[in-house]
This record gives sequence, C-alpha cells and structure tokens, in this order.
Amino acid sequence: MARFFNGLNQNIANVVELQHYIEIEYMILMAIKVEKQLRRKGSTKPSGYSGSFLGWKSGFRREINA
Repeated sequence: MARFFNGLNQNIANVVELQHYIEIEYMILMAIKVEKQLRRKGSTKPSGYSGSFLGWKSGFRREINA
C-alpha cells in the first residue's frame, strides 16, 4: 500500500491520504475516483505523470478474478 501511495500523483495522494484503508483495493478505487474528479474539474496537470490508473485497475481486477 505504501508503494502504491508513494507512486500517486501529489494532487491525488493529498486526498487519498485523508482516508483510512484496510485493503489496497479500496485505496485504488479511491485514487481512481479522485483522479476522475480532478480531470472533470480540469485542475490536474501533473508533471512526470504519464498515464491513468484506469488501465492498471482493469489489469488488477483480472488478477483478483484469476
């Protein structure tokens, strides 16, 4: 969970860190939700951020279902 959190965009991490998580799945879902909100607002222009966690999420779900 710490590695995932440290890899988050700073804007997303600021919101996600305020939540309490027991499982990484919930942390991932919250990060995705925050990312979508920031994109809707148009307030995220991260430097060095090359993509979305949405693609990672679908791969993660495939691993869980396997």
